[in-house]
Amino acid sequence: MYTKYCRRGLRGISIAILAISNVLFGPFFLSSTCSLSLNLNSAAIFLDPKEIRFCGLVENRTFDVTVNIANIHDLFGYEFKILWNTTFLDIVDIKVSPPETWGTNYFVAKNHVDHVNGTYWHVITAVPPSEGFSGNASLVTLKFKIIHIPLYPEIIRSEIRLIDTKLSDSDANIIPHHVINAVFIYEPIKPQILLQPSTLKVNATDSNFQLQLILNNTVCLYGMYIKLVFNYSLLRIVDLKYHKFLQEPYRFQSVGFNQENGEIWIEIESKPPAKPVNGSGLILDIIFVFRTLPSSSVNSTVSFQESLLLTPMGETLKHESLNATILFYPIFGDLNSDGEVNVHDLYLIAMCYGCRRGDSHWNEKADLNSDGVIDIFDMTFLAKHFNAG
Repeated sequence: MYTKYCRRGLRGISIAILAISNVLFGPFFLSSTCSLSLNLNSAAIFLDPKEIRFCGLVENRTFDVTVNIANIHDLFGYEFKILWNTTFLDIVDIKVSPPETWGTNYFVAKNHVDHVNGTYWHVITAVPPSEGFSGNASLVTLKFKIIHIPLYPEIIRSEIRLIDTKLSDSDANIIPHHVINAVFIYEPIKPQILLQPSTLKVNATDSNFQLQLILNNTVCLYGMYIKLVFNYSLLRIVDLKYHKFLQEPYRFQSVGFNQENGEIWIEIESKPPAKPVNGSGLILDIIFVFRTLPSSSVNSTVSFQESLLLTPMGETLKHESLNATILFYPIFGDLNSDGEVNVHDLYLIAMCYGCRRGDSHWNEKADLNSDGVIDIFDMTFLAKHFNAG
């Protein structure tokens, strides 16, 4: 993972700390922003980045937050605590980095994480021959792990806070300072159930054709009931393949179709000790054929009649369902719809050769140039496409 965070620097009479990174990682999006503007003489201890923003499926992802100081004079010791919401986050790693001028001449009195209450406590002092530090520095880097994400459409805005901050100079006097906290923001993505491709183009040469049922961006999924409908007078199912998505064991499982009513269904629910599923994946392969090849272009929709996604607690997951359209287009010159342009199609033109629109033997399909008469030009048109298919 590549993540760009901000760094500190002095310029003119103010310090400006600003960084924005936008990085796309597969199904999730991370944006980190740190912004701080201080007077040159204003000491501060602050968290960097100031804002950590995620969306999508990010459970178990990690990010870094650094404790920094700026505009400090004669720092000889410091103490602070950091608080966070343990429902969503936990600390998994700590890197302590006292001011470089101290070298190894320092003593760490506290470097403790309370994972239950969401507290980190850090106390450190320089020891002789170190002298007080002046300037800007990074003191500690904390690696947080996202341990829980909510269901759509709940948005998390949870502060990561510095408290009980104490900065001491070499004479054991308080160094007045500002404190700037950070915020963790999570914005969920709406789950989807969709058929792909959304538009499937087929012609008479396709012996069969496939749609796939896919779930995207699901969170805490434990059960599903999906019912699809299709034009049973036009289409017929030749195969239906379920791809395991939910974890076993199952409380019940039913996957099937009714050819005569044009229905496909999938009804599955896990049971303990199975865990809920986060993520995206393939659910069904649906293989169709035409009952009878259409004689002209046809659009047919395979659509969701019902769709229900459930959590282990029986909560309904809000989502959107996206249908698919099967588009049949005939092969030019294939007058008998057998998937080929051959001598049989020439015979069909010959049978109505010389006819005009309105005549008793008129065949609209044989008027390939649409000029209202079936003649040598139509036959030439067809011969040009001979053996197509």
